[in-house]
Amino acid sequence: MTPRVNWRAWSGLWALPLLLHGSTTAHAAELSCERPEVRAFSVSVETRHRIPSSETCALFAEAKLRADVLRLIAPAPVSRPPDWDRYRANFVNERRIRDGIGFWETHQVLLSQVAAQSGVPASVLVALIGVETHYGGNVGRHKTFDALATLAFEYPRRADFFRGELEALLVLAREQQLEVRDIRGSYAGALGMPQFMPSSWRAYAVDGDGDGQVDLWGSVADVVASIANFLLEHGWLRDQPAALRAQADDNIEVTGGIKPDTPLAQLATQGVRILGGQPDGTPGVLLRYGNADQAEYWVGLENFYVITRYNRSSFYAMSVWQLAEALREAGVGVAAGALASN
Repeated sequence: MTPRVNWRAWSGLWALPLLLHGSTTAHAAELSCERPEVRAFSVSVETRHRIPSSETCALFAEAKLRADVLRLIAPAPVSRPPDWDRYRANFVNERRIRDGIGFWETHQVLLSQVAAQSGVPASVLVALIGVETHYGGNVGRHKTFDALATLAFEYPRRADFFRGELEALLVLAREQQLEVRDIRGSYAGALGMPQFMPSSWRAYAVDGDGDGQVDLWGSVADVVASIANFLLEHGWLRDQPAALRAQADDNIEVTGGIKPDTPLAQLATQGVRILGGQPDGTPGVLLRYGNADQAEYWVGLENFYVITRYNRSSFYAMSVWQLAEALREAGVGVAAGALASN
């Protein structure tokens, strides 16, 4: 659920003038409560949540301003259209499919049970974890307080959003009895195997294993149940696909939207040939991937839009769906269903 930057951004040396002091970290005092806006934030948190401003100011006094976080979050310059093939290859590849099958086989009873209860296919649950953190293998190494504090006060473009997430982190740490200083995640503040932002953790994470706590780092049961709950809360439809393959003329108009708002029957009158059975009144949106010479067409349905609530990118949602389909076609779910019924 991390706010994602273009895949070329890591090499964006053009962004260096934006970085404070041009180093990985800057002096801690730059995030202290000596800054009026930082003190105002700390006082607001105390007023709203009864977390003493003295405690929050102590955290700021120790925090490091993270120039590397600013570099990673900065949008890459747009010099050419996004490369779908390269993006897809990062997530839908032999290794991620193989490791996904292993993860599914290890947790097949749990996945089958959550899928049956929620209506979210096990393949989609596994694929989301696979895309986000390679099945828990890369949950992030950045100190979350430092990362969010840097973005909250040194990234004006989305300062309000990240101040909200920083506030949510402080409340989450109190609720879950976590030491804020020890929490680590992505450069944008996403946490655990599902990469929930702190506000999403508080809103959608659930206790899947019944131990009275929500652990999105170590409890696969909590992770799977929380992802299913997130998708359900955003409108996941049971027994419905996320997208259907389609054929269309290369000169057809593609709006670039991701919201399914056109009945399939109407898309058909516009020259879209949909490969898969759905009622004519089902809303969809035409999606095009790749260049005009080798375009790949899909029709996104409501569940596709639900996946984009996790990460608001059609590339992201399609990668999740195609990885899920590759995992499903591997046939792991057959064994899962048999075991769950015993």
